[in-house]
Amino acid sequence: MTVREDMEMDMELEALAARLDEEAHLLRELGRYGQRALGEGEHLVQALWEICDRLREVEYGIDHIARRIAEDEVAS
Repeated sequence: MTVREDMEMDMELEALAARLDEEAHLLRELGRYGQRALGEGEHLVQALWEICDRLREVEYGIDHIARRIAEDEVAS
């Protein structure tokens, strides 16, 4: 291998190393975004469970009122 070929190969390796550094940076950034999205997703799931609980309470209240109305109609 000539000195010129050796220098060209070194330059190619340096360019590849720079690309790898850039890709590693992008992957770390993507990982941070993924962790943040996962955390937000967990909060969303928790909020949805709370909404479901409240809807069940409303449903129970509506059923209770409907039973009382039906009982009043039967009694009259």
